[in-house]
Amino acid sequence: MSRSSSPAVQQIWLEPLHPGQARAYRALIGHRFMALRCGRRFGKTALAKSWAAQGLLQGEEVGWFAPEHKHMAEAYADLKAREAIKPTLFDYGGTALVCSNSAGKNPDNFFYNLCNDPRYGFVEFHAKTMDNPLLPKCNEGEAEKARRERRARFLEDLKANNDPLVFAQEYCAEFVDWSGVAFFSREKLLVDDQPVPPPSRCDFVFAVIDTAVKTGTDNDGTAVTFFGYDQHAPIPLVILDWDIDQIDGAVLEGWLPSVFSRLEELARLCGARMGSIGAFIEDKSAGMILLQQALRRGMPAQPIDSKLTAVGKDERAMSVSGYVHQGRVKYSAPAFHKTTTYKGHSRNHLLDQVESFRIGAKDSKREDDLTLYDYFDLWSWDGTLDRIHDALYAQCRQAASARRARPPQLSTARASRARKKGACD
Repeated sequence: MSRSSSPAVQQIWLEPLHPGQARAYRALIGHRFMALRCGRRFGKTALAKSWAAQGLLQGEEVGWFAPEHKHMAEAYADLKAREAIKPTLFDYGGTALVCSNSAGKNPDNFFYNLCNDPRYGFVEFHAKTMDNPLLPKCNEGEAEKARRERRARFLEDLKANNDPLVFAQEYCAEFVDWSGVAFFSREKLLVDDQPVPPPSRCDFVFAVIDTAVKTGTDNDGTAVTFFGYDQHAPIPLVILDWDIDQIDGAVLEGWLPSVFSRLEELARLCGARMGSIGAFIEDKSAGMILLQQALRRGMPAQPIDSKLTAVGKDERAMSVSGYVHQGRVKYSAPAFHKTTTYKGHSRNHLLDQVESFRIGAKDSKREDDLTLYDYFDLWSWDGTLDRIHDALYAQCRQAASARRARPPQLSTARASRARKKGACD
């Protein structure tokens, strides 16, 4: 008689909480409505996952709600805790845990109200990025003393490499008041209060095109900004030139070649070792027209990654602020001193747009809207700049090797003279 086999026991393992997460858990457990306000990389998502998994293991129904950033202002402006979340908890008497980093001192912000308005009934726990003792991640075989020293340098660099207000909001999770603050100050984009000369040598040049064209007499602006990039220079990114104009959609086809002509000119002036790598264009609205035209004409144009365009201007500005604060982006003299007329106003529209930008500005009516540092941030973060640099460098090496291996070619006249000279000898 065969012995019946016992059913396999399924084991479920939950990632243990680090001490900072454990303190948050102990502070919030037992409350029905909980708000976890913490800095970036504290581990709020991991904590929320563990919390949800515990509920599932206990047979509870768990919901996970995460609005997209691009819909935050639209959907959550009218979404209030007592109006949207609490009604879903009436039937079963459940609990709610809301995790987020802070997003400025804003009474219209959903999370700001949860943390500051007692009428919503949420208990808040505040944690900073530095409360995560696992940052930075321990290297294999690294001694604890060496890791503590590296952690101290990591935290010092985190503070030094970010704008103080950005550090306070993004890493200390404070509700920063951005009203009236010029986010990109001119002094950070200059050297000793002066723009820098265009580089005499760089790796490559490229352009970013921002289009919002309509038909009619009041066409929105089409803007292009030209950059020079050098991976190993003290100032990696230099704004070389820019232009903005009201261009009807039917005229864009004739305008696009001028952008690539300017790129080639800048590549020569700046000694770009890899030349021009082309233009990057947002793949929507009139940008789609430009991308199609560039494809037909064989022009090097690429769509901008949707990971970047999906987030709002505030988020993009935050993500690139560190590069400006560190002095890694500068105005060139031609871009700084240039003026042009746009919608009846003659001025430097590049400076006007960059230096008038405000975090959290509602219904901003800036006439010009140049796209500047966003792409540099994404390409630095995801390794695109390094891949472009390495690929173009390899192509240059291959081309140089091919030229060295090719035997010298004489013209027909010179070859004839050489033969005659050889016969006389």
